[in-house]
Amino acid sequence: MIFDSPEMQILREQYAGRHLYGVPPIVLVDRSATLVQERDFLEHIISEAPADKQKEWLKKRLYSNQWEQYLGGWFEMMLFGWLKQAGAVRIEPDIVGTKPDFLASIGQQEIIVEAKAHPIGPEERHQNDLMAELLYRVEQIPLPYVIQIEALRLEGMKALDTLVASIQNWLNHEPDAPLILDDPQIVLKAYRPPEYDLTTFNAVQVLYSPEAFWIDPDHLRSSLLGKVRRYAPIKQSQYPLVIAYFIESSFFGVDEVVEVWFGKTTYTVDIASKNIEETKCDRTGINYRNSNISKNISGVLVFKRDSSIENRLPLQCWYIENPFANKPIDPLIFPVDSHFIATGRSDRGYEMTWKHIDYAH
Repeated sequence: MIFDSPEMQILREQYAGRHLYGVPPIVLVDRSATLVQERDFLEHIISEAPADKQKEWLKKRLYSNQWEQYLGGWFEMMLFGWLKQAGAVRIEPDIVGTKPDFLASIGQQEIIVEAKAHPIGPEERHQNDLMAELLYRVEQIPLPYVIQIEALRLEGMKALDTLVASIQNWLNHEPDAPLILDDPQIVLKAYRPPEYDLTTFNAVQVLYSPEAFWIDPDHLRSSLLGKVRRYAPIKQSQYPLVIAYFIESSFFGVDEVVEVWFGKTTYTVDIASKNIEETKCDRTGINYRNSNISKNISGVLVFKRDSSIENRLPLQCWYIENPFANKPIDPLIFPVDSHFIATGRSDRGYEMTWKHIDYAH
């Protein structure tokens, strides 16, 4: 239905001459030899959805050349499959005049689950795509060298073409000297590490680590808060509401969501003993600043992609309990990697901790 359709064949032919840059995500999934199980899983999931949902996932989401649209549909489908493994699921039920994504029955509890995918920003994606294209093209150069890239900035495909030609010329004529480029379109510093045995390589190998930079969890706040506000009317229903939140960027994870939801953790340290005397939350999170609407959310399921998982469903998942929820649920009903749950209460609020349960046994 997805990969054997006429629409998919048209996309294959349209982008046959391109490797990575500017290629729609569904074409990249279609080409990948490592995503056979994922393709099979997507086919299985879409076959179990109603016809109108199938059409939406296909036409508006999966076949889109916009990563944001594709990722939103992909995550809805993956979440549908994940929830089906945990219990029974209904797609877009009519509840108090709204149609949330799913109504799941898990552990004797019926729960509304709303999906939200948080894609990386357009600039980060642009640079990622350029870097992926650069690595592919440089590693096609048939020279037995290892190169280390220490600094890199590219402004577009024309700059990439120029850079690939510069690297090949450098390795052909002056491989023992570093290559340094610095102009408005290209910034590059590369050299050949001396410790590698070049007789073991038939083509160029590239070593590259992006420069470190400050990560601000507030980038997640607006998208998560927008989802909280959008489904505030569901508070009139009898069902608790859980947000399923997928984070694409490798720079954010479940710890950042905890910080956005509750606030930053601060520590009081005894200078003499260097021991932590007190740990507390600064209450700058959504749960405190927007408590009038956050109480309608029973918890947050946080998902990240993990390509190392040999499974048709390549996702890691954590659950963050909302101890202030109007409709509390048992957080341990969710088969996740770990649960962030309330373990006690004091005059300063709830004490929260991570709890792991091995659901395989």
